[in-house]
Amino acid sequence: DPGALGVELQPAVSDAHQRVLFVPHRANLLEQAVKFPLDDIASAAGLELLSPARDSRDVLAQISGASLVVTESLHGAIVADAYRIPWVAVKFGPLFTPYKWHDWGQSLDMEIDFVDLLPGLNFAAKIERKAARRFGWQPQYLDWRLHFDRFGGIMCATIIKRLRAATRAKPHLSADDVLDHRKAGFYNAIARFNKDFG
Repeated sequence: DPGALGVELQPAVSDAHQRVLFVPHRANLLEQAVKFPLDDIASAAGLELLSPARDSRDVLAQISGASLVVTESLHGAIVADAYRIPWVAVKFGPLFTPYKWHDWGQSLDMEIDFVDLLPGLNFAAKIERKAARRFGWQPQYLDWRLHFDRFGGIMCATIIKRLRAATRAKPHLSADDVLDHRKAGFYNAIARFNKDFG
């Protein structure tokens, strides 16, 4: 993924803050911006929320100075990996797409494990969505976002507990030689493109 080249555009910060960051998927962050207190949840779990919607230079600087990145955002993992910052993948919202993660992980010879921040509920919502597609009805009932007003306290407590568990999970980091080889392949493709069309 070209996101791995961010380190070439913006070197790591020299004064690393060494905080543990939580990077949610941008869609989930924006969707829940009003009623879902992700900042408070991250803080209660001992993490700092980093919005992927912030200025890209700031996001790169924050990730490059972290000690660990807990991320639902695939590009949060890609950038952390490029800066050689250990990262943990988490499942949070119903928009999570594991096949993209597995595809990227395979390109770097990695098996990716996920910490589910709402275990059980996300699984039930997934089953409901599959049934809805099969039978042609609108899935809504099990989407936890629709029930936050009623069950928000329980959900927040669960997410805080699971975020804490994520910080203790075995982090991921691709092998240096594999990442370097993939980046070299990307640069070679750019050089061939420039030669053929430049």
